[in-house]
Amino acid sequence: MAYGVIIHEEDHEEFLDMSDSEVGEIVKNMIRTFMGVPTVDTTSNKRYARALCLKVAKDNEKGRAGAPKGNQNAKKRNAFTDNCIQRDINFELLENKIIKNGS
Repeated sequence: MAYGVIIHEEDHEEFLDMSDSEVGEIVKNMIRTFMGVPTVDTTSNKRYARALCLKVAKDNEKGRAGAPKGNQNAKKRNAFTDNCIQRDINFELLENKIIKNGS
């Protein structure tokens, strides 16, 4: 599941070298890309802004893809506990009985 826009570590320096208004324009376009709405023209570095929007689209696609159809990983994880007896344990009572009472 995709949660939002990611600013990758390799892009941090580039963002820090930009003015606040340039960063704002690019981030807004990244959010628009994530939401699937058209981007707007920016005054900032258009090539770099486009590359970041493509990263967002790629991340978004990866995040929405999920596990391949027929993936059995969830069943494998649950197989370990399937035959276990489920109990409600009062850990506070157990701690008082064993540690504080000594019995």
